[in-house]
Amino acid sequence: MSNRLRYLLIAAIAALVALFWADVSRADVDTLLKPADVSTVTISPDGEHLAMVRSDGSKDTLVIFKRPTMSVVQGVNSAAGERFANITWANNNQVLIEPAKDLGAAQKPRPTGAILSLAIDGSKKRFLKPNAQTSQLETAIVSILPNDLTQVLIAAHSLCDPAVCSPEEAAIRRLVKLNLSTGQKTAAAPALPIQAYYVSDPTGKQLMATGRTDDNRVHVYHMRDGGWAEVTSFDPITDLGTVPLAIDRGGKVFALANKVGTASLYEWDLASDETTEIHRGSGSDIDNVVMSYGGRKLLAVRSDPGYASWYHLEQGHPFTAIHNALLANFPEGDVDVTSFTADGSEAVIRVYNDRNSGDFYSVNTTTGQSTLLATSRPWLPATALARVEPVEFETRDMFTLRGYVTTPTSSGPHPMVVWIHDNPTTSRATGELNTEVQLLADRGFAVLQINYRGSGGLGQYYSASGAEKDGQIIQRDIADATEWAIEQNITTADKVCVYGRGYGAFAAVKALATNIEMFRCAVAIDGIYDLNADFEMPEDPTLTPQNLLAVPTLLDFADKKRSPVNRVFNIESPVLLLGDSEQTTYMREALEETEKQVDWSAGSDEAGDYEKILAYLTTQLQGEDAVEEAPSSFGATLTPQQRLAFQEIREEMRAATKQLGKQRAY
Repeated sequence: MSNRLRYLLIAAIAALVALFWADVSRADVDTLLKPADVSTVTISPDGEHLAMVRSDGSKDTLVIFKRPTMSVVQGVNSAAGERFANITWANNNQVLIEPAKDLGAAQKPRPTGAILSLAIDGSKKRFLKPNAQTSQLETAIVSILPNDLTQVLIAAHSLCDPAVCSPEEAAIRRLVKLNLSTGQKTAAAPALPIQAYYVSDPTGKQLMATGRTDDNRVHVYHMRDGGWAEVTSFDPITDLGTVPLAIDRGGKVFALANKVGTASLYEWDLASDETTEIHRGSGSDIDNVVMSYGGRKLLAVRSDPGYASWYHLEQGHPFTAIHNALLANFPEGDVDVTSFTADGSEAVIRVYNDRNSGDFYSVNTTTGQSTLLATSRPWLPATALARVEPVEFETRDMFTLRGYVTTPTSSGPHPMVVWIHDNPTTSRATGELNTEVQLLADRGFAVLQINYRGSGGLGQYYSASGAEKDGQIIQRDIADATEWAIEQNITTADKVCVYGRGYGAFAAVKALATNIEMFRCAVAIDGIYDLNADFEMPEDPTLTPQNLLAVPTLLDFADKKRSPVNRVFNIESPVLLLGDSEQTTYMREALEETEKQVDWSAGSDEAGDYEKILAYLTTQLQGEDAVEEAPSSFGATLTPQQRLAFQEIREEMRAATKQLGKQRAY
């Protein structure tokens, strides 16, 4: 398809969707929260087939198409409540599937640990059963072993006899070669005593592993003489670390290291233990890589300080020219690669931005000719969504904070929601399409997403700067970001609420108690509120090079007396709590016992919950305050003596609630 024809097709689709959208005054909640119709498309090694994951809202379906007719060859549905998170062509005839538990529109699906397969002839296999205790990996497929298409190298769990090993031992992953015909697993390396992610060259002979022990120390191993030899270990809090990223077919080891503040790309000579810098991440850690088919060659790496910045390792490589042309062709978006054919002549790319979760194209890497294959959310035209702009500003102590501002299409200032991200040290707010943020913007709210100090992905200094016992740095960042938005006329001082889930809910409720009278309300979803009770750490547990370089701080979790349940006496603004956990119950009871304004929902229906959130924010931020003249039936105002008496009663009430907080703290 020519570029002109492609543009005409896209324009036609956009026009049809826009006509539909024009009849709707505002987006329906279900429309914005609906999962992507197409989440990924990959091409087979011989280029003869495409594998596409589609969703109908309740389940995923993997469909295999025959090219060029695009006739359906095979398909299989996910189990109820699951998504197909990763799909990998093991060879020309077989697709490996890694399911994940669906956690809703606002959260990333959680891998189940299972590996399934679907073949072109319709045969289905389960190579690895689910295991909720095993480590989470971006993918358990370590290498497809392109020179031996009968096997793949995987990080497998549940390899010991359940009669003699503990559940913890069964959860440990180890490297095995998986026979794609028989399902037989053959050990490729001895077991390590810790959970690890693995890196292999395309032959499966050069192997490395990286994991973290209970003391948060990171250990890196290299396979030598049939056993694992430790190459290095480091404490991410105090040390400069190096972790393996990829090994190409020539045996060259590429690594990430935080020697210059951000996780940057290095070549690692294991014999001399010397590293040579190749590319320094532009204001952020390297967060994405493009490898040729089978991991034979590292082609490009990306950093994202607010916009995608790609570095290509070989300027003369055909992919470099094509990729640069594609990036220029889609200036408002990023261009990622889902897969290559074995000979590298064709690739499937994904084009996406802040208002588009992905359009998939097949691209001829020689001619540059591209063909539109699928649009992930055809019912969401970019013109109907709010633009997300990267911002940065200085705090009161001259630290440069980063984040994103999303504003409605109407003129401002707007009522604003300060959106605090979860998973503090292993994730951050990004400029990709966020349906939760778009839902708020659609209802007239500006949204300020803050990458507070401690956020991941922006370098070790940025992350480590949030490590303070009482958490006041993060609370100051929230306050300073809000003040900045007011100064920029994005909002006004009396029209701001704070919003978060998980750690974000923890910080949101604390913001009411710390920055008294700054926020009109807080919306807190599935949060942690009592640090003396049981809770799960709000960190992304996925073993990745980036996460293992991250500073594993607990931020303001160290001081249990500063739990939000112990700070209720300072809260003056209303709170909406969503969730049915014990933590939510503790917070609700603490607010009710001190006669604070609190609304609560168990949070059983996602669309219904968002309707409640939107209605609540509308009441708090967009409602008119009733102003009436004093009726004549009022009596006399209080005398100075009466005001003093009531002030004493007020102080007694504050002392009583403060004592209640102390009792809860121990």
